[in-house]
Amino acid sequence: MRTEVRKVAGDSPIEAGHLPRLEFLQAVIHESLRLRALVPMAAVRVAKRPFRVGPYLVPEGRVVAECLAVMSLREDLFPEPLNFDPDRFSSRRPQHYEWTPFGGGRRICTGKGFAQLEMLTVMATIVQRCRLRLVTEHNQAVRKGHLLVPKDGLRVVLEKRR
Repeated sequence: MRTEVRKVAGDSPIEAGHLPRLEFLQAVIHESLRLRALVPMAAVRVAKRPFRVGPYLVPEGRVVAECLAVMSLREDLFPEPLNFDPDRFSSRRPQHYEWTPFGGGRRICTGKGFAQLEMLTVMATIVQRCRLRLVTEHNQAVRKGHLLVPKDGLRVVLEKRR
């Protein structure tokens, strides 16, 4: 990530024109969201009529939801799904319904574009100017509202790059 950000922006502040060229950093963000979905369930709906999903019949009135954590573990979509591998997003963009941390279809999050722009800008700036060192060991994720967050928070040390 550092090499790419240095190549694209050098030491100048990150600008909008830099963002489309930060392809590997974008892949890292996509893979991070795949492995650590903030929202465990999305697209919660009530079936208006019976329908089939594969061999299963979903009856009218049944609540159905997309489980992002389960979908991200599908080996047919993401080979070796427990491995962190940004390269799976370097060579191609994810298909519409296989990577959905912002939901999908007509009810996709209206803030998706801004959130992705913000993540890319913030991460590029951090990578360019600082180093983050994890202090907290891995801890359990818990629900807070409709999000998943680290149970005991996440402590990092911010070190200025030399």
